Amino acid sequence: MTERLALRRFRPDDLDWLAALHTDADVTRYLGGLRDRAGAEQLLNVRILQYYDQHPGLGIWMTVERATGARIGYHLLNHIQGETIIQIGYGLAKASWGQGYGTAPASSRIPRMHRTARWRSSSVKRLTGWPNARTSYSHRG
Repeated sequence: MTERLALRRFRPDDLDWLAALHTDADVTRYLGGLRDRAGAEQLLNVRILQYYDQHPGLGIWMTVERATGARIGYHLLNHIQGETIIQIGYGLAKASWGQGYGTAPASSRIPRMHRTARWRSSSVKRLTGWPNARTSYSHRG
């Protein structure tokens, strides 16, 4: 994916990491808010693990540092819940903020996804993006 980062599918043993991530109010501010462990487990099972089979080629992937294998966050290319709109995004552990980890995987993943037969044959006709108006991090000037 990039020289520094790799994406992989989430696994059931990622629950502790995901639950810890979702207890940080700063991290989850734009990710739907805090979740308790049960909420993180539901997210993992329904929105992440089951989603892989339901929507091949789309999903939420664990982002890890290649050099260490450390989990630093996740990147996603999936449907906005209840919509047909595809979103691209990421959530990073606070220790990984400010290192360019958010945008690099997103920009390398989209062209690869677009070239796959699953993507071309899906019902997705157009992919658009909107910056989050509530945060200056979503804007470049």
